[in-house]
Amino acid sequence: MKHKDRNTVGSLTSPCLKAKGFYAQNIKRVRESKKMTQKEFAGLLGITAIHYCAIENGRKEVTIKLLKKVAEITKMQLVITLIDK
Repeated sequence: MKHKDRNTVGSLTSPCLKAKGFYAQNIKRVRESKKMTQKEFAGLLGITAIHYCAIENGRKEVTIKLLKKVAEITKMQLVITLIDK
């Protein structure tokens, strides 16, 4: 079994899939509010447009490091909520 990064949000369990979708939807909403393309936003995050698209569509997991970067470049506050399984 592959070891997951402890800074990763999302996994194969149901509550985590909901969290992954939550972050994906919010990241997309933030990007659109800044009137940026996926490619532009990915560039600011230091990732490829393909990787960013996969995150936004919920196919890739979002790291806490990436969430911090989103908050930093958009001048937003990052709040992480822990939920009971």
